[in-house]
Amino acid sequence: MRPMIILKKFNKEIFWGIPLTKNHKDSLYYYPFKLKEKTSSAIISQIKLAVDAKRLCYKVGVIELGDLKEIKNRLIKLLE
Repeated sequence: MRPMIILKKFNKEIFWGIPLTKNHKDSLYYYPFKLKEKTSSAIISQIKLAVDAKRLCYKVGVIELGDLKEIKNRLIKLLE
């Protein structure tokens, strides 16, 4: 099991997710942020279309709105 940010939900089974890691790199493809007093990094280059929502076991927390907007901006830059 790997933590991930649910970026966009399409239905009960399918969603876009961005995996998280505790490793930090200074790169356009990684975005560090605080989640429950710990620093995590979103690996933006590994966005996935997940088709099995049953793999979502539990909710870890909620990301700050500013961090979510920055992740979306970096994703858009990656796709350009």
